[in-house]
Amino acid sequence: MSANEQTLALQESEERFRATFEQAAVGIAHVATDGKWLMVNQKLYELLGYTREELLERTFQDITYPEDLDTYMEYVRQMLADEIQTYSMEKRYIRKGGSPIWINLTVSLVRETLLPGQATQKDKPKYFIAVIENIAGRKQAEEALNRSSQRLETLQQIDRAILAADSLPKIVHAALSRIARLVLAEQSFVVLFDFENSIARIIAEKLTGDWQVLENATMPLTDFIPTQVLEQNRENASVSNFYLDYPPILQRQQAAEMGSYICIPMFTKDNIIGEVILASDRRGAFNTEHLQIVSEVANQIAIAMQQTQLREQLEQRVAERTAQLQEANTELEAFAYSISHDLRAPLRNMQGFSQALLEDYAEQMDSTAQEYAHRIIRAGERMETLIEELLAYSRLSRAEIQLDPLNLASIVADALAQVDEYFRERQVKIKVDKPLLQVQVLAQRSILIQVIINLLTNAAKFITSGVQPQLRVWAEHSHEVIRLWVEDNGIGIAVEKQERIFAVFERLHGIETYPGTGIGLAIVRKGVEHMGGRVGVESEVSKGSRFWIELSTKR
Repeated sequence: MSANEQTLALQESEERFRATFEQAAVGIAHVATDGKWLMVNQKLYELLGYTREELLERTFQDITYPEDLDTYMEYVRQMLADEIQTYSMEKRYIRKGGSPIWINLTVSLVRETLLPGQATQKDKPKYFIAVIENIAGRKQAEEALNRSSQRLETLQQIDRAILAADSLPKIVHAALSRIARLVLAEQSFVVLFDFENSIARIIAEKLTGDWQVLENATMPLTDFIPTQVLEQNRENASVSNFYLDYPPILQRQQAAEMGSYICIPMFTKDNIIGEVILASDRRGAFNTEHLQIVSEVANQIAIAMQQTQLREQLEQRVAERTAQLQEANTELEAFAYSISHDLRAPLRNMQGFSQALLEDYAEQMDSTAQEYAHRIIRAGERMETLIEELLAYSRLSRAEIQLDPLNLASIVADALAQVDEYFRERQVKIKVDKPLLQVQVLAQRSILIQVIINLLTNAAKFITSGVQPQLRVWAEHSHEVIRLWVEDNGIGIAVEKQERIFAVFERLHGIETYPGTGIGLAIVRKGVEHMGGRVGVESEVSKGSRFWIELSTKR
């Protein structure tokens, strides 16, 4: 290739480089080792708001956000020391005018190629090549996502705190103390309206200065907030947001000027019950997002207040009904609590010693032993549940229960899931005629599940030693009645004893042969009869048994 051809090729190569450099979609620059900009493309100086000449008069240190400079300089030192060949980092530059902008910076170092006689020396650093990508949009999205996540987490915390509160003041304090993490305000309180008596009750979370007069105050509605505002909120059922127009009570006191405040009415159905108010001494302290947050919290408080009132009404009704039934249930309650005490004493010992084994001797126990201890604890928990349900049954002996249409297949599946471990340990083989179970019965879910569990475990228990338990479950539908059957291949029951087995603590066999409490089938009868159904058994000695329960399909 001739000298002219070489010159032309070099010019073409430089033109291609220039075109690529200037038209790149990201900022590109050559930077001296002392930080001075040597060459910058159009994308970079437009990104930073400077002209090319203005930027070339500066160093990268001049436009680096102060908090990011130390990290940046450490990377530069490592590159100059030949410890790293390149680096990439997210950092902030300062645009012309002083505003920060997030960029992703990738840097490599160009070194001079030394002559052959200098090969023992390191190549001398020449300049840095920097690629700058604008990531401000992504950072804004991340910040918005973080704010949204924090907002959601705080609102969930408020939900949990409100649920744990048992009084109106506790509900308000739980909500407003946590909302302060999202919305900064010098004053935060709730006003509860009593239109019947024309008064407003204040429940304050935070009050300062002239606002402290409102602490736990009760005053006329017209003394607290203009009547026209209340009427507007009641008619439109909408959120109000306005700069502070001082409540009359503070106007009369010539309170120092406040900046802004948010006033969110609280509604239950179509009735306004009060307001959530946040105030700040700064104008423009609140924005649309703050409004949304406070509105959500106001709704949470209103719902919680309504639920609290309903709970208080329900508790009053329960107390009245309990008083009416107390005399009739005295003996039954005494009996049930006696049973509960007698059962819970050994149960607590079992659970306590099992827990102590795990806490004090876990390292000396292998995995099997630890699993056994866990099983003991789980068994104790199931027993505790059974005791609680037995007490519940006793209290409901003469009270109404709520019957709902339930899918029988779903109920049987839940019961089988709870006895799965028990059946696997005893190698129980069970067949369920599923098509016949896709029916609706009127029952109370927890009671019906317990009834079926008791029938299943009873069927699997009374089996001749050495015989694999085999059970069958099916249902029959006739004349708005469902009859559920549980059949076993057990020892059977003599005809004259079949009625006795449903009595409390009635046992036909010694506890050494067939362990049990003697209350399982009694609970079956009690539960089914409470749901308006019937229970029975068909059996012959040595030929197994078929237990059945009947429930209605219509109210």
